[in-house]
Amino acid sequence: MVTHYAEPVPHRVVWVSKQVRSPFNAVIGRNSPFGVFSHPYSMSGGLELSNPISNQTTSRSSFLSLPVVFADVHGNKYSWLSLKGTGLVTQEGIKVYGKPAGISTLTSREAGIFDWQYARHSRDASEALLKAGVRIAPDIAHIRILKQPSYGKRGVRRLKNFPKNLEPVVVLRAFGCRGRVLDASNPELVKEAMQAVKKELGKKRLTKQEYVTWLAKTVGENLALMHSRGWTHGFLHNQHNITLDGRFVDFDSLKGFGFNKHSSELDLTGDAAKDRVGALECVTTVASMLSQKKRRASLVFAAEITFHRAYAERAVKLSGHRFGNLLSDP
Repeated sequence: MVTHYAEPVPHRVVWVSKQVRSPFNAVIGRNSPFGVFSHPYSMSGGLELSNPISNQTTSRSSFLSLPVVFADVHGNKYSWLSLKGTGLVTQEGIKVYGKPAGISTLTSREAGIFDWQYARHSRDASEALLKAGVRIAPDIAHIRILKQPSYGKRGVRRLKNFPKNLEPVVVLRAFGCRGRVLDASNPELVKEAMQAVKKELGKKRLTKQEYVTWLAKTVGENLALMHSRGWTHGFLHNQHNITLDGRFVDFDSLKGFGFNKHSSELDLTGDAAKDRVGALECVTTVASMLSQKKRRASLVFAAEITFHRAYAERAVKLSGHRFGNLLSDP
């Protein structure tokens, strides 16, 4: 876990979701406590953030623990606020934006920022998925950074090679836990996720096997729900895009509407099949990481069956058709 600071920068709120009852009052056109950019020093008026970096080496998302649990209009509950686009964080802390040899300008990914062009599509996708009932970590608000951030103990040295012709945006997102599938080897983040799931289910006790079964069923059902709308994620094979409490994350790649629109019919091939393979790999990865060696094969197999059955049953129910190959491998 990497703790770092974020310094206030000139900004304004440009969009707020009406589907999430957030614990802060964001108003379009005004400032927000979350109009910040990561900074290597503790600054007056700044925020202390955490990055759950474990297997991953870098992250563009930081987390702020909230004192209250909040919900959206559909009843989904959240307890963590994520700030995406506040700078790149590494195991050593804030990345220093020096000039790499032979490179004149950093890319947006190397600079840890999120461009408005992609943020808009992510926003629209988040709103559509949330309205459709898909379990996600939704966008809450977008904050436009109006001036290039600076570094230095007094905050006066500007970042070198900051990407030009981009419109940096800080994206606020709601999470139930900080860990993603990529973090399944981190006991702290797995425990946090299991506690969140246990509380959501109203259980006093939740075994690892019960948790894995729940995760496989939840991911399978929600993937079928997303596919039934003709939407595909495209990057679920990346273990960074499914959380340990079964939410889909990062929607700038989502196809099915906007500039990526295609047919709304249930498609079991192409991008949908890629999603199924990726999501299944995520589920089995968690099952493998949480099981003892002698029981690993059986738990992974059970997770596979649970995932396929959950996907098939939800897909058949939503589509009104029967697909004989839904229980087979894509």
